[in-house]
Amino acid sequence: MTIKPLELTDYDWKNIRMKMINQYGISICIGHVQRRKLGFVCRIKPNWHEGVYIDFWEEKYKTQFILKWL
Repeated sequence: MTIKPLELTDYDWKNIRMKMINQYGISICIGHVQRRKLGFVCRIKPNWHEGVYIDFWEEKYKTQFILKWL
C-alpha cells in the first residue's frame, strides 16, 4: 500500500518548519533526522517556490503530522 504524500505550499511549510525547529532543534531540517524522529521527509518540488511534498513511511506518521502540524 502506498501512502499518498501531502502537498504543502511554500508558506505553509516555512511555518511548520519553524515550529519544528523550535521544538526539536535545527538538526530536524536534515532528512534522515526527520525520518528517524518524525517518520517523514520533505521533498522539494522542481520549482521550490511552488511548495513541497511530505513523504511518509507509515500511515500513523501521516495522521500524527496532520493532527500536530496542520
